[in-house]
Amino acid sequence: MYMTHKIGWWLLPLVWLAVSCSKNEEPPKTVGQAIPYTGAPNRTLQALIDSIPTLRIYDSIYHHSDLGHLLDSLRGAQGAKYYTLFAPADEAFQKAGITLSQVGSYAPAVLDSIAFYLAATGSYTTEGLSTLQGYQPLNTLLQVTSIQSSYQGQPWNPGNGFSAQNPYIYTLYVGWTNGTLMQNGRPVGANQGIQATDGVLWETDTLVTKPTQEAYAVIAGDTSFSFFMAAGEISDSIYSNNYISVSRPVYTSGPDTVFLQLMAGLAPRTFFVPTNNAFRKAGFQSVTDIYNYILQSYNVVSGNFYDQNYNVIVTNMDSILNYHQSTGVFYTQDMLSDPSLNMYVESPTGAGQYNQHPVYLYLTFSNVNGQVVLHRQDFPGGRAATVVAPYDMTTLNGVVHSVDNLLLPQP
Repeated sequence: MYMTHKIGWWLLPLVWLAVSCSKNEEPPKTVGQAIPYTGAPNRTLQALIDSIPTLRIYDSIYHHSDLGHLLDSLRGAQGAKYYTLFAPADEAFQKAGITLSQVGSYAPAVLDSIAFYLAATGSYTTEGLSTLQGYQPLNTLLQVTSIQSSYQGQPWNPGNGFSAQNPYIYTLYVGWTNGTLMQNGRPVGANQGIQATDGVLWETDTLVTKPTQEAYAVIAGDTSFSFFMAAGEISDSIYSNNYISVSRPVYTSGPDTVFLQLMAGLAPRTFFVPTNNAFRKAGFQSVTDIYNYILQSYNVVSGNFYDQNYNVIVTNMDSILNYHQSTGVFYTQDMLSDPSLNMYVESPTGAGQYNQHPVYLYLTFSNVNGQVVLHRQDFPGGRAATVVAPYDMTTLNGVVHSVDNLLLPQP
C-alpha cells in the first residue's frame, strides 16, 4: 500500500506533461486597428486605380479615355509632374446612370470630359485641403479653344476671346467642411486622399460634372429672374444709346449684363440674383415699373453730363444692383462657416481709368438659422437679402445664388 501510493505521486509529472502536450493552441486575437502604411508612396496613380475594387467604372473610363496618355505626354514634355485625380466610386456613377457595361459605348470626347474635369495639376493632399478657408479653384485638364457665349455677335463682344493660344480652362472648385470634401458647393465624401508616386488619388461618392452654361444663360433661362434681366437690359440701352464706353467696369458704365457673359479676361464672379418677388416687395410690380424707374436717371447719364475723363453716374437701378455681384466665387458653405468673408470688398471701379477714383462696395454675411443673410455695410440697418433656393449654381464664369430681397438702404 505504501509503495503504490509512492509510485502514484511519481507518475503525476508525466501525466501533466502528457496533458500539456495534447492541448490545442489558439492563434492570438487582433487587438485595435491596423496601422496604415505611412512610408513613401510606392504605387503610381494608375496602379492605385487598378487596385481599388470600388473604382471599376472609373478605371474603365480612365483606360477608354485619353487621360492616361495625356498625363504621360505632359510628364514627358515638361518633366516630372504631379496630378490630383478625383475618382467617383461605382455607386456614384450608377446613380448618374452610368454602368460599367456602358463605358465602352460612349464617345471618347464624352469620357474625356468626365475624366479631364476631375483631374488637376498638382498634389492636393488631405493635409493641404483640410486647412482651406473657402474654396480653392483648381485648373483642370479639361480645356477648349472655342466656346460659345450668349453675347457673341453683339457690338461690344464680336467674340469672347478664347483661342488655341488662349484656351478656356474649366475650373473645379474644391473645399473642405467638417471632414468632408466639397466640389462646386456639393459634399462628395469623407475619404482621405491617397498619395501616389505621381500625385494624389481621391475616391468620392458623388459624380460632379463640368458646367455647361454661362451665368447669363442660367439666369435668362429662369423665368423667376425675368425682372432682374429686364433691369439690366434697360440700363444697357441707356448706356448704349448715349455712347458710353462698354470697356469700363459695370459700376461706372457699360452694359450691366456684360459681366454675366463668358469672356476672356473677365474673372469669375458670384451673382446674388433677386427673384421677381424680391422686386415686387421693393415696389416694382412689373417690368414697366422698372423701366419707368430707370428712365428717371436718363438725363443724369446722358447729354452734357457725360465726360469720358471722369466718373459716369450710373443709372438709379445700377446703384442697387451693383451690390448683387462680386468678383470671386463664394458658395453658401463659405459664407456660412468662414467668418473672414464678412465685410469683403467688391471690385474697385475706375481702376486704371483717367481721373477716376476707385469705388468700394462692401457686403456683410451672417448665418441665421443655417441661411446666408446679406447686408450692405454702408447701410447695416437696410433691407437684408437671404440666399434662397436655387443656389450654388456653378456656371462657366462663376456661381449664381437666388436672393429674396433687393439690397436697399431702407429696411
